[in-house]
Amino acid sequence: MKVKRDPQLSKDFGETLRELRNEQKLSQEYVANMLGTSPSQVGRLERGETNPTLATMGAIFGVLGISLGKLLRLRNNTNDNRT
Repeated sequence: MKVKRDPQLSKDFGETLRELRNEQKLSQEYVANMLGTSPSQVGRLERGETNPTLATMGAIFGVLGISLGKLLRLRNNTNDNRT
């Protein structure tokens, strides 16, 4: 059985990443530097154009000082508001 990808998941992750980064007043350049990547890659993540690896997600959580649980709760709250 082939599993379908959910493009909305990447978009939701990116939107949440941008919101959390902006709440902490962090630039894409700062986050990129902390992740060892480019600001354009952070932008692609925020726009949902690319999917982060688990290692990248772990690093993002470290930079933003959040847990996976917080990210999932934020996503659930966003989904609840759509219904």
